Amino acid sequence: MATSPDAPKRPNIPLSVAVERGDTEAVKAHLHYGVDVNEGWNSEANCNALSPAVANGDLKLVNLLLDNGAYMKESYVHMAAVGGHVDVLERLLDAGAVDPSKGLDELLWRVIGGASGHYARGSTNKELEVCRFLMGRGADISEVICRARYVEQVKFLQELGIDLNYRNKQGDTLWDAVCRRTAEEDSSRNDHQVKCYLKEQGMATNTGGCLVLVLLGVSLSAFGGACLLFLALCL
Repeated sequence: MATSPDAPKRPNIPLSVAVERGDTEAVKAHLHYGVDVNEGWNSEANCNALSPAVANGDLKLVNLLLDNGAYMKESYVHMAAVGGHVDVLERLLDAGAVDPSKGLDELLWRVIGGASGHYARGSTNKELEVCRFLMGRGADISEVICRARYVEQVKFLQELGIDLNYRNKQGDTLWDAVCRRTAEEDSSRNDHQVKCYLKEQGMATNTGGCLVLVLLGVSLSAFGGACLLFLALCL
């Protein structure tokens, strides 16, 4: 079969290597010769050529591969979010990679939850940008605030400009959630550190839901007894 003089030269590297290197021209050549972007990759992990393109934050290749039939996985969205690749994340969300009614809140938490190590190194810019983008797309920050269990995560929320007194749908603030966790026998050192930090931030004065009622007995009024309640104030 004759080859057009305008046809690209056949690449001397596999598609996988071309994508990992960010070699757009080699990828285009592979596509010209009919290489399937969903074939020949790790079938157990169900990965295709899109995976390294997303991991590298290569929007040009992501667009090229999606336009040529690359399938998407929700894990690719997480990869883009945690990697701080907002432009790639936006492209994947626009392409329908995640159900916005249930996936964005968890995605937001993955970024915030992973910020504890990053904050200590001061490399928060990408994470902050991703979080602001996700909140702009409808992620509900109130549903993830109470999950913060490290001081670094709380600081990250503050860096985002989040009001730590914000209440979730259950009416709890972060302070309420921390008080509840530290009252448990198996409470972690991290929870107590968060509680101390919140006290330093003046949140201990907000005892809204922090009154813990520990019921130690049951009402025995019918038998002349009394109900014994201990009020443990998180002060």
